[in-house]
Amino acid sequence: MSSKAPVAQVLQQAMQAHRQGQFAEAEKFYASALKSDPNNADALHLFGALRLQQGDAQEAVRLIGAAVAQRPRDADILGNYAAALAAGGRFADALAAYDALASLPLPARVQALYGRGLMLTRLERFDEALQAFDAALASNARDPRLWFERGNALMSAGRHDDAVVSYDRAHELAPGQPEILSNRGYALFSLGAHVRALDSYDRALRTDPNSVTALSNRGNVLKALGRFDEALASYERVLALQPDHADTLNNCGALFFERDRPDDALRYFDQALQLRPNDVEFINHRGTALTHLARDGEALANAEHSLKIDSNNFDAHYYFLRHGRFAEGFRLYEKRWTSGKHGVPRPYQLPAWGGEAIDGPLLVWSEQGLGDQILFASLVGELSQRVRHMVLEVEPRLVAMFARSFPDVEVVAAKADLYVGPAVAQIGLTSLGGFFRADWASFPDRPAGFLRADPARVKAMRERVAGDRRAAIGLSWHSRKAKWGQFKSAELSHFTELLRAVDARWIDLQYGDTSAERADFAAASRMTLEHLDDVDNTNDIESLGALIAACDAVVSVSNTTVHLAGALGRPTWVLAPFGHSRMWYWHAEKPDNPWYPSVRVRPQRMGQTWSALVDEVTNEVSAFIETREDRA
Repeated sequence: MSSKAPVAQVLQQAMQAHRQGQFAEAEKFYASALKSDPNNADALHLFGALRLQQGDAQEAVRLIGAAVAQRPRDADILGNYAAALAAGGRFADALAAYDALASLPLPARVQALYGRGLMLTRLERFDEALQAFDAALASNARDPRLWFERGNALMSAGRHDDAVVSYDRAHELAPGQPEILSNRGYALFSLGAHVRALDSYDRALRTDPNSVTALSNRGNVLKALGRFDEALASYERVLALQPDHADTLNNCGALFFERDRPDDALRYFDQALQLRPNDVEFINHRGTALTHLARDGEALANAEHSLKIDSNNFDAHYYFLRHGRFAEGFRLYEKRWTSGKHGVPRPYQLPAWGGEAIDGPLLVWSEQGLGDQILFASLVGELSQRVRHMVLEVEPRLVAMFARSFPDVEVVAAKADLYVGPAVAQIGLTSLGGFFRADWASFPDRPAGFLRADPARVKAMRERVAGDRRAAIGLSWHSRKAKWGQFKSAELSHFTELLRAVDARWIDLQYGDTSAERADFAAASRMTLEHLDDVDNTNDIESLGALIAACDAVVSVSNTTVHLAGALGRPTWVLAPFGHSRMWYWHAEKPDNPWYPSVRVRPQRMGQTWSALVDEVTNEVSAFIETREDRA
């Protein structure tokens, strides 16, 4: 074909085949047209649109880009060019194409603003994205797509309340679109409005019962509501529709893990990893299940594998620290702020301390709970030998004890307002581990501990708890830790045989109101756990520390009481929970503890009840008390 008329005729045939879905025929016609006229803008554009429809974004960009060069102000060509760039992940280039489209008259400008909003959202420039959507809505406020994508931008920006409002408006304009209700459900779920989120997913599924996204997210909501059987049914419906839905396989694993079925959890995690072998989140979940199956060596190897994919995988720190590979573990622990799993650091605008000599005070700020602050305070003495002046900011309840224990350190209370005194550098307290604990040999031998209780209070407490010459043993049985506390906590009744077998004055060291538990225990066992009513075990750490120091020994689950007892150098038995809820510093297969040399770590075995673990400790505690009495 040499004339333009035949080319036009071929293009008509190509477009007809294209509209009818006869892509192979359309492709032949477009290729024929371009062979006759390689610069034909319509042929380039339409052939590029076909390639885009077929999923070949790169070729679509090449073809439609050539058409743009011929007709740079053609709205249809510019719009498809921007769409091809976006499909190829070239969001910044697509944004530039939409900017060019925005310079054209309506309705091209609305399309351009819509596209700009999409690209700006992908580029995480959320404020600009919202400006683009709002400008488009000013011209067409009844377009549900604009309200929907505006809601997506708001949700990506973390503004879930506002996203719900935008989704509601989109739903009013297009009530039959399940995707709107599904995303609305996700925004509500992110707000913790689980019942409303469930209703939104149910409404979406009434319109599209086979929506994999809605079914999967509905399962997540039901899991959060503790309705595990219904959650599993929702997940299984997803897998019936799409057996290779990796996220749902992972969610099933998480569900079984929460139901204390780690074998089933591991099976699902392994299936998810077969589909996405480089997904670090899946690998991390697999490590958790392996740990709960007492397959510690495999869990460590699993963590090592994760680092080959992501050398900054924060979750791997647990396994390295637990196994005493401190240099690697603390390097990974420094990723806690960028992992998105650990909150934010104190926003001090001071240079980070890197171990160098400094001319001025070093500010060490607290993070995490009481137990972690006590644990890492074990490094303060060594740090004070390296820097001449240190300001240690800690939880207010710890100030008096820390000030007594570290007389060369200025100890201040951590408050909402930042410390404004003199300092030339700063570091988080737990970051000190990377400077002072490289291996097992780096731990000093401090059997007497590193904290000091008030001597006068200790003497007064000792007179109260040792009045009848029997040994005084402190007891604590609960953990209030948000994520793992339920796995670390026993019941007071689990200690019945210990109290019956060891003739001692048993003292309540448990924080919180224990009156009901102690009353039930006394009624069931006819034994008394003594409680000092004038000591607030939760808020008065000074008195609690003195009470612990006055005891001959302490028996406790893994909680703040153990940290305080170990730091004070009291003989202590910690009943460490089984599996991943066992904190890393109760190190694997290490009955003694380098952080607290006076603490004996007695781990729960897989399937072992708390009562059975307490029975194992009973003989040790009894022998310790007999030795004490022999020396008296």
